[in-house]
Amino acid sequence: MGEVDDHISSSNTKETAPDIGFVGIYHVGVLCKDLDKSLEFYCNVLGLKMCDLRPDKSLPFRGAWLWVGEQMIHLMELENPDPVHGRPSNGGRDRHMCLHIKNLDGLKAILKTKGVSYTESMSLKPQLFIRDPDGNCLEFQPLDMEPSCRVE
Repeated sequence: MGEVDDHISSSNTKETAPDIGFVGIYHVGVLCKDLDKSLEFYCNVLGLKMCDLRPDKSLPFRGAWLWVGEQMIHLMELENPDPVHGRPSNGGRDRHMCLHIKNLDGLKAILKTKGVSYTESMSLKPQLFIRDPDGNCLEFQPLDMEPSCRVE
């Protein structure tokens, strides 16, 4: 195990940390400058579907909730405090979310057709990284690939 893994495994024993029952991620919030441009990318390029659960009238900003399997991406049209320029060329070395997909080759074909550039994993694993219109990074990994605990 690596240094971080050793530290975590030795300091998080059942005596010091009760199992609180994490079961998954419900949603990931993604900031966007232009909701319409982001919806074009997430829905028309990636094929995600809109969720009608967003409480439009109670939130003071534009947004859209998108289904990713049983989880969601919450697009929020808000000012982004993070720089867009100067980010690493490979998204695996930046903040990112990883999405499981069934057909990595199908995604590659769609991205090529739509003119969306991508990078492949530097670890030579079958993974792709792309950036949305706001520079947010998305990683795509085949569903049947073993989980990775290493930084790309």
